[in-house]
Amino acid sequence: MVEEEYLRVDNSRVAGRSSAVPAVFHGDQGALVFVRDITERKRMDEKVRQLSRAVEQSPVSIVITNKDGNIEYVNRKFTEVTGYSFSEAIERIRAS
Repeated sequence: MVEEEYLRVDNSRVAGRSSAVPAVFHGDQGALVFVRDITERKRMDEKVRQLSRAVEQSPVSIVITNKDGNIEYVNRKFTEVTGYSFSEAIERIRAS
């Protein structure tokens, strides 16, 4: 599979993922190429990266827990303020 930008008939651009399979047309060898529009997924991926950077660079401590209250993530500010590393924070809470 290949991800790249494609040009639509109306000259607009779209992010796409293409794949091809060999095919025979009236005795001639060729390929069927399928292109899937992944523009929305690319936009969402960028939003996730942006949110991730914001959380990581936040000037306040951020702790993310699961439904049972176990820590799954802490940002750098948390480790600076508490002195616990990420792995120490997770181990300490689970041992409680």
